[in-house]
Amino acid sequence: MNELEQSVIDPLAEYSLPSTPSSPAQVRTERYGQRRSSPYKPKIDGPFIRGPIPMNWVHKAIHLPGQCLGIGLVLFYYCGLRKSNRVKVGINDIKEQIGFSWDTIRRGLLALEEAGLIEVERHPGCKPIITVLSLPSAA
Repeated sequence: MNELEQSVIDPLAEYSLPSTPSSPAQVRTERYGQRRSSPYKPKIDGPFIRGPIPMNWVHKAIHLPGQCLGIGLVLFYYCGLRKSNRVKVGINDIKEQIGFSWDTIRRGLLALEEAGLIEVERHPGCKPIITVLSLPSAA
């Protein structure tokens, strides 16, 4: 049977869905073509900082001298890697991530600690244990 005979027999055949799909995803694929990934989950290539990062924390760190915000963001990166707000990270580890000098990182950690954004436990001969503190929200 050729196309002309088929269209005479069932004129609405081209508008009907083929067979019954097995899943809702298959229905969407058949109706709208290729499935697209969700716009809320972008594909990330490479390292990223796990959030959320509180804006009041960022606001306070921005107004500190030097490279405090950059050092703080690297601390948030390590916290995201270890899924904890308490991390054991050395100055050389931070230096590998952002390339600041040893003194800049040391001064930045001291400034963040004085501002109440982090707590640092220091033990001789060991990496410091840094706790990133959460600030109370300004209501």
